Amino acid sequence: MAGERSFFFDGDDKLYNSSDFAQLFDMFFGTGVVKGYMDELSMGPLTNGMKVVVNKGCAVICGRGYIIDGVKIFTHDPAHTTLDRIDRIILQLNLATRSINLMIKKGAIADVPVPPALQQDDMNNGGIIYELPIAQVRITKGKAYIDSTQITDDRSFCDLQGQTGLYAKKQLGVKMVPNYLNYWSDMMVSDYRNPLRYWVDGYGVYHVEGTCGGGVYGTNKDICKLPVGPSKAQGVFAWGSDGKAQFLYLHPDGSLRFTSIFSETSTVIIPEFCFRPSRL
Repeated sequence: MAGERSFFFDGDDKLYNSSDFAQLFDMFFGTGVVKGYMDELSMGPLTNGMKVVVNKGCAVICGRGYIIDGVKIFTHDPAHTTLDRIDRIILQLNLATRSINLMIKKGAIADVPVPPALQQDDMNNGGIIYELPIAQVRITKGKAYIDSTQITDDRSFCDLQGQTGLYAKKQLGVKMVPNYLNYWSDMMVSDYRNPLRYWVDGYGVYHVEGTCGGGVYGTNKDICKLPVGPSKAQGVFAWGSDGKAQFLYLHPDGSLRFTSIFSETSTVIIPEFCFRPSRL
């Protein structure tokens, strides 16, 4: 016989726990990274060495929420001398510890390496652990640093709008060319990124992503100017084609400006980030 459940109601005879709330949230959010929230847990290499950085963002896993409001840096174990391996960056929901945490899941060395398997228990049927992939990091044999070519984006996004009939409003607009400054212009790097573009979704949120090159480097030098900016300066993480980090700020007037440069190339690769204009 089918079991019927309904919630939530007042009364001493009505008792609910976290799994009841999680099931309800799961109906709306699903499981994944939240699109458009801060930097969406994007990641990249950090200067030199075996370090990567995961940026701000949030996620929902089986109805449980996770937020990180700053960057988190991971150091991978050294590479093997003759064999590659593939590590994962994951978000792990663990009901035993009642927590969700970012972590490295180390892979095994092999002639043809594969990423480690994810543990994804049935959380509605006694499961304890569910692992959400964020990225794969290939640890290249004999290499003492990680660059952007070794990182594969593994994120999937949850979609509240898709499940509540508002998906059409969330659709993204036409991609537009920013107003380049200081000789910066469109550039592609081995098809890794498309040229730098911005676009606006149905909620008025701006999205920015892409590659540009050939311009003037320097602290406080602008790359481009967007029509609008956030209510306060927003940090933007980027890197050069050599895999080294670059740090920028998007200012309230729409100026995208360098703050720190570690790269030795004339290329800026910007993973997608989003912001709400000050008028919203």
